Amino acid sequence: MALGEDVTVRKSRLEEELRRAEEDFGLNHPNVATAACKLGNVLRELGDLRGAKALYERALRIDEAVSGGESMNVVRDLSNLGGAAADLGDLHRAKAYYERALDINTAVCGSWDVSIAVRLDNLARVLKELGHVDAARDASERAQRIRSKAKTTPPDSLAVETKGVAVGWWIALASLPLLLAVGSYVAFEMGTLSYFLGGLALAIGGALLAILSAAMNDQWELYGVVQVPGVILGVFPTAAGVWMAVAAFVPWARP
Repeated sequence: MALGEDVTVRKSRLEEELRRAEEDFGLNHPNVATAACKLGNVLRELGDLRGAKALYERALRIDEAVSGGESMNVVRDLSNLGGAAADLGDLHRAKAYYERALDINTAVCGSWDVSIAVRLDNLARVLKELGHVDAARDASERAQRIRSKAKTTPPDSLAVETKGVAVGWWIALASLPLLLAVGSYVAFEMGTLSYFLGGLALAIGGALLAILSAAMNDQWELYGVVQVPGVILGVFPTAAGVWMAVAAFVPWARP
């Protein structure tokens, strides 16, 4: 089947989908806006830019009325309108649409969400065509920074898992000095070498606790909950362990 015939068939199917959405949900429902956008995309692909623009504008009116103006559906509609305006040669209007889409996307998702990079790419293309080379480069570079950050930031599920691992390690190390202290007391009854080794182990355990706690990543949202108490708890067994190791060879320093 030829590409044109395939798109034409898809256009007929999406026209029917829009009609059913209007019947099922009414004329001003978000599902109708979504169906209008899908049909608009096909019309744009077929070169019917004004027909696509009319459908995008209808979707925008519906989504603005439903969401109050700030939603990702509105961002979608504005981005579609920006693309249609650019295709029609109205670059200044395309720029305005893309800038508004960027502002709303930022308000909804934050400045570093990866979806912001898409808005910046759209804006950069129009800025470049308008001759605003520096502004276009700035937008493209910001988009790249966002994508680079997204590649190094773990997904939410991984972040939760990492947080759980960190807390587990902290609990394990927090209990280690206590266990070593008990073991060292027993070792004291067994002789100098055992007392020395027990003190050394206690010092190492405390130092590990302090170091790991201090290194806790702020992205795990554990700062102040784990870092500070962990460092404090780690310092005391470290000092006690060092004292025990020294006291093993200085009898008068033993308790």
